[in-house]
Amino acid sequence: MQQWDKTWDNFTDAFSAFVTAQPAKDGSGYYLVGAINNSYSTGDVLLLKIADDGTEIWQAVYGVNTGARST
Repeated sequence: MQQWDKTWDNFTDAFSAFVTAQPAKDGSGYYLVGAINNSYSTGDVLLLKIADDGTEIWQAVYGVNTGARST
């Protein structure tokens, strides 16, 4: 049963795809994990937390070339 469908297009990096989605243990939404591939950050990881309705709560990028940054 599909609850919602959403496309995120506000990333400043070349985003490849989400590879997994896991519910938050406290029931506050979901964590999505994906990969970023562009000329300066190939292989970096995008972590996105969303609410149950698909609204973005926060995002962070981790990797060798980017360090860590979040919004």
